[in-house]
Order: sequence, then structure tokens, then C-alpha cells
Amino acid sequence: MNILIMTHEIYPIGGGAGNAAHNLAKEFKNKGHDIFILTCRYKKYVNEEIEGIRYYYVPGFRKNELTNRIILTFSSFILLGFFKTVSIIKKNNINILHCFFTLPAGIIGFLLKLLFRKKYIVSLNGSDVPYYSKLKLVILLKPLIRLIWGKSDRVVSISKGLLETAKLTDMRNENFSVINYGMDNNFLNITSDFIQYDCFSFLSVSRLHYNKGLDTLLHSFGKLIYSKKIKAKLFIAGNGPEEQNLLQVRNRLRLNDHVVFLGYLTQEILIKEMKKVNAFVLPSRTEAFGIVFVEAMACGLPVVGSKIGGIPELINSQVGLLVEVDKIDELTNAMAHIINNYEKYNRDTIVKHAKKFTWEKAANQYLNIFMDI
Repeated sequence: MNILIMTHEIYPIGGGAGNAAHNLAKEFKNKGHDIFILTCRYKKYVNEEIEGIRYYYVPGFRKNELTNRIILTFSSFILLGFFKTVSIIKKNNINILHCFFTLPAGIIGFLLKLLFRKKYIVSLNGSDVPYYSKLKLVILLKPLIRLIWGKSDRVVSISKGLLETAKLTDMRNENFSVINYGMDNNFLNITSDFIQYDCFSFLSVSRLHYNKGLDTLLHSFGKLIYSKKIKAKLFIAGNGPEEQNLLQVRNRLRLNDHVVFLGYLTQEILIKEMKKVNAFVLPSRTEAFGIVFVEAMACGLPVVGSKIGGIPELINSQVGLLVEVDKIDELTNAMAHIINNYEKYNRDTIVKHAKKFTWEKAANQYLNIFMDI
């Protein structure tokens, strides 16, 4: 099967969707399919190409590695990408168009179906779904988004939670499916050489953005230290626009000796850090799926997350706890519970649960859809 993946960002550029496109392309190729990728080339940022896959590029424009200049990038991808895709289709006899994000890739899929009757599917990743995304542009474009979904051969959400939000825009569409993200293969066989810190330690990994609820986490952790008198440490990995604000909150709460900001970590260093700590916590305000919870569980860590988006689909009572969004005391109590009941969380059970979420499984589910349509 000849599959064209269209995405305006791909690993290591962008977030979870770029990583998903990269890993699914790799799995499709390993299963014997011919894969072609249309994406953006950004000045100063280099994509990691997979051997044996043909890449096609149009210009893209970014503020930084994680943030696009949306109007410029989307315009370039739609206009230049459309004509490039027509050429790709004619040269390579493409069977399936796989559009990551409704906008901008889904627009190209929609146009090519009208002109060439090509089958296309759309993978929803959160920021392209009205009401999950709070961007006025996305909400204003609801009629176009509904049209793209309606004409597609399948719309795939990364979680049931995101699917329910998508149905607010297109409740009559019966062409939805759910396929969860997978974790990187490097997390599948974590060795047992754990060297932990001298006191109970939590790790939080995310982009330092308001949506991740890290300000709430700092306030909750402060209560854990000063109100409950529990000795513990919190390590926060990642970078982003809220970094300075979070550092100020840490200082104001007198948590300098208890909270450490690690900055951006490569995957290799992240795995080493996960093997040093006792538990993982991330009280997100929005989260379409939450693959970082799976990665933490693959390292045997009990996890604490919010009752939002796709997170409740990942966490059960055997692997961790769920809390309401922005409930400081509830989060404090959850962390205290993890500490006081740590021995009840079985590492092997947690790892086994994490291994339900793999890219190979996701790729097989996508390929079944490709064959079905």
C-alpha cells in the first residue's frame, strides 16, 4: 500500500502529533508499505528523516520548536502543499492520504478527494478540535471542519475524551474511531537498575504551559511540605512560556530547596530521571491523551493525573490516582496517598498496563482502517 502522510510538523519539531506521525510512518514502513511524507521545512530546525521513506517539503514558519506562526505556516502548507501533493499522487500511485490535523492537512485531503476521488482519513490531535482548542480561529472555522470530517473516509481521535469533544461540532458523524497513541519503543524494555533519590520524589514532565496546571502543582506540593510536614522532592522537566512565572511561584512558596526545574531533557536522560524518582504527577487542565503518563508507567511509576480529556482512559486504581482539575487540596492529598501507600503499587502491574499502548498496536489499527475503506 502506498500511503501519503501529510503533517505540517513532524518529529522532532512540534508536539505529540509530530511524534505520532514519525512513529506511525516507521511502523507502516516496517510492515512493508511504501510511505511518503509531506511536511514543512523550518529554518534552523531539522527533521529527523527515516531511511526508506520519501520526504517532500514546503516552507514553514515558527516562533520556536514548539510554536508555529499559524497563519504563515498553514497558508504555505495548503497552497504549496496542494500542488506538491498532486505531483506526489501522480508519480507514486498513492492509495491513502493520512492527514494529521484537520487544519491544514485535512483541507488538502478534502480537495484531493473532490478532484481525484482519493480516500483520506483525518487524525484528530486536540488543537484542531473546536472547544478543545480555545483559539477563536478554530471555533470560527467549525463549518469548514465539519465539512472536512464529513467528506473524509474516517476521522480518528486519539482518545474517547477528545472524541466526545469532537462530537460537539459534528454529532451526526458516525465515521469516528479511536486509536490511542503509543509509547516509544525505548520505553518497552526498561532495565531494573534503579538508583533513587534519598527522599520520596515526584517527577512532572511537560511543556511549561498554563494548560499543564504546574502552578496548581506547586501550590499543592507546598501544602504537602509545609502543612502535611512530609519530606519530599519535586522535579519538573520541560521548557516553555510559563517558565519564569513558575520560578517566581516556587520562590514565593519557599520551595527552592524542594522543587528542581530540570529544563528540557532528551529521551535518554528522561528515562534515567524516571528511574530515579518514585512517582509521576501532572495535573493538566487540558490533555487530549497524555502519552507521558504511559512513559512514566513503563518505568514502573505510579501516576497522578487530572480527570480531563484522555487521562482517565490511562489511569486506574492499580496504577495511580485521578483528581479534579485545579483542586489544590485534592492534589495534595493524592500525592500524600501515593507516598503513604507506595508499597501497595506493584511495579510489574504498572509496567504491564503501560505496554497496552504501543505504536505497533496503533499502526495495526490504522492499517485495518485503510483496508476497510
